[in-house]
Amino acid sequence: MSDVLEIEKELANVQTELDQLTGILKLLRSQVSSSTLSLNIERLFAPKFKALKGHSSRLETFLLGK
Repeated sequence: MSDVLEIEKELANVQTELDQLTGILKLLRSQVSSSTLSLNIERLFAPKFKALKGHSSRLETFLLGK
């Protein structure tokens, strides 16, 4: 009989842990679903080299993927 009580106690502990983990999982999922990612992309340089004169638009296309 004491074995049955011990098993019931252990099952209750496992159920409590499972409930806690389920709550944490729900919290984390809600935080992920409401997260926002903001990106600011700026032009950091303008080619001023004579060798690139007339080719800056091609270089920009290559670098920026335009």
